Amino acid sequence: MSNPHQTDSLTQSELDLILPKKTSESLVLEDIVSFDHNSSNKTYHSKKNLHPCILNNHYELAARLLNDGYDDPHHVVKSKSIQTFNMILHDLGQQMTDYTQNPQQESLSAIENTLDTILLFANKSGNFCYTKDLTDNAIFDNTAYPLSMILKVYASLAPDELLIGKINQVIQAVASSDNSESIYMSAKELLQAFPTGNTYPLEISEQDTIWFQSEGNFGIFSTDSARKSLAAYVDILNNSNASSLQLDIFKTVYEILEQSYEFCTKRLLPETFEQAKNLYHEGKTVLLPTGWTNHFAEAIVSKNQKLYIDTNCSEFTEQKNIIHGDTCHTLNQPDMLETDFFANILTNSSQDFLTSDIFNLYNISKTQDVLPRIGQKYGNCAWKSLCDAVEGVIYVELLNRHIDVSQAKSLANSFSSEWESFHLQLTIDNFMKNQPGLPLDALLDIFCELQTNENHPHFKEYFSNKIFEAITSERYADELHRFMQPCLTSDEMHPYSAPETSLLASCVHLPEIIVSPTAETVLVQ
Repeated sequence: MSNPHQTDSLTQSELDLILPKKTSESLVLEDIVSFDHNSSNKTYHSKKNLHPCILNNHYELAARLLNDGYDDPHHVVKSKSIQTFNMILHDLGQQMTDYTQNPQQESLSAIENTLDTILLFANKSGNFCYTKDLTDNAIFDNTAYPLSMILKVYASLAPDELLIGKINQVIQAVASSDNSESIYMSAKELLQAFPTGNTYPLEISEQDTIWFQSEGNFGIFSTDSARKSLAAYVDILNNSNASSLQLDIFKTVYEILEQSYEFCTKRLLPETFEQAKNLYHEGKTVLLPTGWTNHFAEAIVSKNQKLYIDTNCSEFTEQKNIIHGDTCHTLNQPDMLETDFFANILTNSSQDFLTSDIFNLYNISKTQDVLPRIGQKYGNCAWKSLCDAVEGVIYVELLNRHIDVSQAKSLANSFSSEWESFHLQLTIDNFMKNQPGLPLDALLDIFCELQTNENHPHFKEYFSNKIFEAITSERYADELHRFMQPCLTSDEMHPYSAPETSLLASCVHLPEIIVSPTAETVLVQ
């Protein structure tokens, strides 16, 4: 076999060693070699910075050539891994669709080959396993997701446990090649909880930076964040002077979120539909992740209370003067909700179904009551819906404990606000404890949003101080110094920094911090 770094074209004998049989892929490779022979330097080279086999979707062949050293992995994979993984995942999606429609060994073998190719490219990627954002939104075209996260989304859409297991094995292996998912998630959680609507460079290692969109997320990850936050909150309540009612409610809410997360991870399994149906008919409150293209929402069903509650569906309605929040509807025939209902909600992609059709299909009366919530300003529906849902679940559980409707609404709002405040604090702390890869601009944008909107009216001042602590921490000292320098050396403020600087300066004496950027700042809370 040739030296991996030589530039001569592959010989026929080398081709025969790689692909002894005249498969469709070998014919394509011969075409590539023929193209090389017609070129001036007669080299086996990449086309448009990507391996020709990748461009022709012959990933198995490309992987074998790469593994045998016929091309520089950093040239083929590292520099273009986002596009490479994106193309491979596109094919994987089609293969999974074929397997879902016809679960035969041939379809499964095709998926296994593609997963093997993903693993090889991940191992050759130089600890940079990222792919383009797969959501159908042109705004996010230049932003990226960790490959491990996208594979988790694919696993959640697998039609059986066998395929889920195979994809999960690849996820674990990819995570060992690139462990930056935690950096990405801590940044995503921060900007979902404190949305700004902007795009930022995110530093995921000393060598690598990606473009990162603050908006948009998959429900599987926001649900995971919510259940972990609720588990931590239950621990806090256990060690505080919380009432027995509040502690009991949140233990139940956590259990419901745990089940909802399981629904997220196995969204297409018939067993999931059956589990949701059985829990409902046992009298349990069931939280169902749902939504439609480019929008995540939640549905709450309670047979005991004869309630169907949608959360955040009103954010995209065309109705005027609507009250945002959890919209409560009456189940006129609660016994008629069977497997098909839960399957339809968990697999839904149509806005019309959730906002119109479902009411006629299952004899549900529209709008019995509303738990008002602050409307959604940015595209953080994956988290906003969870916050709405937690309040809705608390409300149902209070009704189950024979609290009257008026008091239940008041307590649900109070309890959920206290948890949300805890979560926001936890999110900031986790971001700063992890490698905080977001630039100073992101934190300044969050700070400005806290000053100018009413998303968090009850704890605006406290969280302004929390974000300010992060801005003035040692991590951002150099960036803050560079940011403030034009303002400190000139009578005219820098045009970009003027709004943020004036807001910051109104809180504390920034020049004193700049002089001693590592000094501790004491904030009155």
